This record gives sequence, C-alpha cells and structure tokens, in this order.
Amino acid sequence: MKKIVMVLTALLLFSGCSPNAVIPIEGIYPIKLKTLTIFDFNKELQINYNAAELTDSKPDCLTVDFDYTKLNDYKFGSFSMGNNEKKVWFVMGKDQQGYWSDFYIDQNLDYHLTEKEKIKCTMNEGTYKDMKTLETITFVPVPIMVSYKGNDHEYQKKLYFALNTIQFVKNKKIDTLVRAADYSFLSGVFKVRNGIAEKLMEFRIIDFNGNGCFNDYGKDLLLVDVNGDGVFKKMPQLIEYFDATGPDNLKKQLRLVILPCPDKIAVTESSKEIDFTQLEPQSDKTPDPDSNKISVPESNKSSAPAAGKDSQK
Repeated sequence: MKKIVMVLTALLLFSGCSPNAVIPIEGIYPIKLKTLTIFDFNKELQINYNAAELTDSKPDCLTVDFDYTKLNDYKFGSFSMGNNEKKVWFVMGKDQQGYWSDFYIDQNLDYHLTEKEKIKCTMNEGTYKDMKTLETITFVPVPIMVSYKGNDHEYQKKLYFALNTIQFVKNKKIDTLVRAADYSFLSGVFKVRNGIAEKLMEFRIIDFNGNGCFNDYGKDLLLVDVNGDGVFKKMPQLIEYFDATGPDNLKKQLRLVILPCPDKIAVTESSKEIDFTQLEPQSDKTPDPDSNKISVPESNKSSAPAAGKDSQK
C-alpha cells in the first residue's frame, strides 16, 4: 500500500513558538492513561460517540445472574471496542417514566452481567427538532475493560466511558440510541525541534470516535500545550507519516507509531522496523488462557499498526 505522506506543518506547526516548524524528535516516549471529566469539554473540544447495536434477545455468549425478564421493555446491546473482536454487552430496562434508567453493562469483559454492574445515570427530558426525547447520561465515567490484540497475545486495559441513552418519540413512533464516549486519554511529553533548538512539549491524544483505540489516524485528536501554560490546543487530526527537516537541513520521512492502547509511542524514520512489544502495556487483567495466544506472521511484526480492528494483525 502506498504510504500517505504529509508535510509536518499539517501536524505540528504551532503559532506562538517561532516562524519555524516545530519538529518532533525521533525517540520512544512513555505515556500515561488519564481520565477527562465532563467539565473538560467545551466548543473547542468535542468528541464523537460510539453507537451500540441493539437486540431484543439475549445473545448466547452472555450470562445474566439476575432475572432480566422483570425489566420493563428490556433490550440487550453491545459496543465494538478495542481491536480484538470482543464486544462489551449490556442490558437495559425502562422505569415508570419511560427512561432507560435500569442499565447494566459488562464492566470486566467476562461476558457475565451482575447486579453490581448497574450504573448510575441522570435523566433529562427535552426536544430534538420536532421530537420529544427522554435521555439518560452518566456524569461519572464508567470503568470498562477493553481487549486488544497484541503482537502475540491479548492484553486488556481499563478505560472510562460516559454512557448515554436517548429515546426519540414522534407520532407514537419510538427510536432508541445508546452511545459511549471515551473519557480516557493518553498523556505524555515529547521532544520537539524549534529551528535548531530543542524543547519538551506536553501532548494528549484523544480517542475521538469512542472505540477504545487511540491510533485511528485521521480521526483521533492530538492536543498540545504549546506554551507550557497548561492550555492544550487542538492540532489537525492525528496523522502517521510526515516529512521533516532536521538541523542539518536534510529532509526525511518520519512516522508517528501508536498502538491501539500503548504504554509508549515512537517517532522514527518511516523505513525503520519497529519492535511493537516495547510499546505494549502490561495488561490490567490476566486474559483467559484459552484465548491468550494469537498467531502473528513474522512478516507482520514490524508492519504499521493500523487503526481500530485491523491493528496488529
């Protein structure tokens, strides 16, 4: 596949630093998983929701330790998260006012729903265009385990999501939408080159589409604290390949390497091979040994980790 080459100014040309482009320097940079709050979002930082698939019947892969048939007008649903084909399941029921306030989600990814996994949400009535809406939202992010396909094994990380249900009512017709937004983000510091000078700059990577993966190039967001004042500016959407000119005025193509949920990121020449194992995190949970081993062709171990489900095949 032909590599997409973009100029560095599309990634990191910051106003206020200097008239020269700010160039990320090659290296391996540790990152941390942190969590946003609902107060961190404004007109400058908007993220998309990940929509769930809904069904009226319980899937065979899921067990429930309470009598879900007692829930009013119950529905099951699932989110596609991570890159490992493992879905996050839930079941929900309505209260007397018609809100989907009885909501249970598989937070530990064991395909088993318990009463302890019921989440707290706030109800709100409103209108959308000419439709009446009944909406619930979790103001406190919900911890959910997400599965990732590593170089030769599965690993799982706990991320925090805001969950939202909306019921649209028009002319006695009812439509339901269930969504998840990823409030977890990657935080780190990388070296940048400003002309011939070098400096440290703090950055954040936001999972814009709520699928639990941070390497959806062209979709996820890069935020940078340009002036070191704690204010993060939104850069153009995340890109993988870009052109750079070093202090020796030699041009080369660099690559920003991000795994779906990494422990480190890398900036390297695009032609260099990468050992992905040095970028992978420790799992927050020991996966089922029967699903732990994944066959990975040797030729794929140094190829680019694609975004979302196709990553690290």
